[in-house]
Amino acid sequence: MKWKHFRRRWFQEPLLAGVFLAARAVLVRLPLGGLRTAARWAGALAWCWPPARRLVLANLAVVFPERSPAERRRLGRASLGNAFLTPLELLWFSRHPERLRVALDLSDAVVKATFAEIAGGGAGCIFLTPHLGNWEFAGQSVELSGIPMHAVAARVRNAVTDRAVNQVRQSWGMRIIPARGAVRGLVGAIRAGHGVGLLVDQNTQPDQGGVFVPFFGLPVAATRAPASLARKLNCPVVLGIVLRTAGGGFRLQIEAVVRQPAAFASDEALTAELVRLQEAPIRRHPEQYLWFYDRWRLIPPGCPEADRARFPYYSWEWNR
Repeated sequence: MKWKHFRRRWFQEPLLAGVFLAARAVLVRLPLGGLRTAARWAGALAWCWPPARRLVLANLAVVFPERSPAERRRLGRASLGNAFLTPLELLWFSRHPERLRVALDLSDAVVKATFAEIAGGGAGCIFLTPHLGNWEFAGQSVELSGIPMHAVAARVRNAVTDRAVNQVRQSWGMRIIPARGAVRGLVGAIRAGHGVGLLVDQNTQPDQGGVFVPFFGLPVAATRAPASLARKLNCPVVLGIVLRTAGGGFRLQIEAVVRQPAAFASDEALTAELVRLQEAPIRRHPEQYLWFYDRWRLIPPGCPEADRARFPYYSWEWNR
């Protein structure tokens, strides 16, 4: 164990940090068009890896059973390209932060009205986004709209890389709350009238605070944390997405606002509504969604056989 610790601390971690910093130094100097071309090629290469292709197609079959196999393959390849492009754009624009203000369209009337209402109310907000479009810019868009923004980030094991990644995410003023002990930071930020950003389409097991709710007709294990916070503090919940536009820019779109979360009977009821609201924008922009994730990982106990047959190959029954 001592040798493994020594090797990781003095060889593996410095090597990984060096690779990350060197790659960042090169990538931020590429033209943005070249970066996007590289991401498309990376997505095409990833599509050639059978496990990735199988996972993406299995998820697309759940949501779009009516589409042809050829159409699902097209969407899958585009989705993988988008997955590579999102962190690359974050790195690139962090070196050119003023350019994001130009590339990001915040002019939508609903966006302006929503943030004006939140700023005027002084109660803060919870800003939710799925892995759709460029999700890394979702929190930044709120900050650039005039609402002080906080986001929860899990610590990267490599300390050098962790600092570098957080510096990039804070390029436009957004504040980072460490994932460990995040609740206190989230509550404090909301009570100060700030916004907190959360990604909400990841699996959370029931014994870790998750609850089974429908997502495209099949149950998924979703976190109840946003619902619990919103009902406790009775602050508005905003579902927003930063979508890519045809001209190579980005557009913030407000999909829904839940203004009275305390009116919901339970955390489960509000969680179900927040998950349901994600479906429409994903259906409209499936090529920009992250399908490379085992979202339907857990099958709830007592699931009807008709539903059980629709679960992807990777799913397993939760019975703890």
